[in-house]
Amino acid sequence: MVYRFEVRRRLEQPLDRSQSLLERLAALESIFGQAEQSFRTARKLEPGSDYALVTHVQMIIESIERIFNLVNVHDYKELLNRTDYIGDWCRSKLQRAEVLLDEIKRIQAEVENSKFALEFESKLSGLYGNFEAMVRGLTELLNRHDINERSVRRLIAHCHIGHNRNDLDRIEKRTVHQIADMMLENLAEDPGNDADMRLWLRAFRMLPEFTITEALERVSTWAVASDSLDAHYYLYILHYVHLVRGAHASQLEVRKNIEVCLRRAPLLLSKRSFEWWASEALHRPCPLVHNSELGSWRRGTEFWANADKLGRVEGIVDEIRSPQHGTCLIHGLPVFFVPARLVSSADVNTKVSFHLGFSYEGLRAWNVQKV
Repeated sequence: MVYRFEVRRRLEQPLDRSQSLLERLAALESIFGQAEQSFRTARKLEPGSDYALVTHVQMIIESIERIFNLVNVHDYKELLNRTDYIGDWCRSKLQRAEVLLDEIKRIQAEVENSKFALEFESKLSGLYGNFEAMVRGLTELLNRHDINERSVRRLIAHCHIGHNRNDLDRIEKRTVHQIADMMLENLAEDPGNDADMRLWLRAFRMLPEFTITEALERVSTWAVASDSLDAHYYLYILHYVHLVRGAHASQLEVRKNIEVCLRRAPLLLSKRSFEWWASEALHRPCPLVHNSELGSWRRGTEFWANADKLGRVEGIVDEIRSPQHGTCLIHGLPVFFVPARLVSSADVNTKVSFHLGFSYEGLRAWNVQKV
């Protein structure tokens, strides 16, 4: 927190003849880096808390806003499209804020979004300004070789996804293809980058040329390069899709990667589902829906507002331990569900249908109904 306040203090001061903005930013880089390292350490200590993420995003947004006040430009588009160190610095930090905001939303999956998440989303949208002009300017920057191309590619992807409210069905397939290609360029430089892999997978699985084989190959490379928790999470999900399509050997891979996730997932996040089985009506090459596409979490129904994007699958009730703990089977795999009053011990071996979510702990059934 001390570092963050020092960053704010230095950027609040008006410029004078003794120092340019470029010199001030260069002098600030060390203290800014120490602040970011403190936030990363805090997240490792409390991975289920969003506090360190929130304060990190606040520092980035405040810093860009103060830099805007110090530099002679008309709008944020002009600032973010600068080809000098100042523009590169702002773009790099802005794409980092987007990644952090995604993490905040992940922590808040299956609960109402906090006021901070909504506020940050609004502020980031305000920084982008005119969508077409921003994307055009960022795309032109990719023709240069003296800028951080990886952060520019991520910003372009976030611009499109944010502009379309996280719904990739609304984005033209040509643009989705461009997002996938840009993330592959980033991954060629850093194969284990979590943010780039998640963006690539979200885009690639929407394309007609999607194949489960290529998805599995790239996510397996991700797992080897970084040993990321999310790499194992997506390995189990993709192997489940493969299993549903008839690849019976994938059942073992599903179980193996769920075990890895169970050992490593933060307790407060382990039960939340970030991916869901999609409705057939969406006609997706890969039948998955990211939780960010499902709208807000409704208190009354305790479920997603845009549940029409979700498909229903069928399984067999296998065990009822209590009103709070039941298990059904689908493709030979256990699926946790809460029986409540809808299903009792007398319903073991009964066929049921449900919405299927993928959590770190494994498969989870929602809105269970007898068939």
